[in-house]
This record gives sequence, C-alpha cells and structure tokens, in this order.
Amino acid sequence: MKKSEWPEPWIYLTEACHMKGVKYNSIARPKDAWKQPNGGKEDGILNGRRAWRPETVRDWITMDDSALAKNYRKAIAFAGEARGG
Repeated sequence: MKKSEWPEPWIYLTEACHMKGVKYNSIARPKDAWKQPNGGKEDGILNGRRAWRPETVRDWITMDDSALAKNYRKAIAFAGEARGG
C-alpha cells in the first residue's frame, strides 16, 4: 500500500481548533461541548484522547455557532425521544 492510499490521520480537539481558528479554551469545557466537532461526540478514542475523523472536522469547520447550536438542539431532542422522554 502506497502512503497516498493510507487513510488520513484522526484529529484531536487541539488540532481541530487550530484548523478552525478558535481558541481551545473557549470550547474545551464540557458545558461548551456543543461547539466541538459532532456536538462533542468523538468519532473514536486514540491514546486515551477523543479524536475525530477528518471529514467530521471538515464539516465542523464550515459551521458557524448558530448552525452548531441548531445541530446540538436536534441531537438532544433525538436523544430524548430515543429514551422515551
């Protein structure tokens, strides 16, 4: 397998913040998870750290805060319905 055929590496929150141009400290707290890629839900855990796939981060980079908030509210409503609430 050639190096160009390898999947892209996963991205940690610090790198994702750098790519989007936001300060890590402004979104790293649990109460601000809605501002993180995929609403704070990681795609996987690597080396004990939350990580996201490049395509998840690319989608996140294109969203503004209002879109992130809307997605978060949708996810909360869906989770409530799934629990029967």
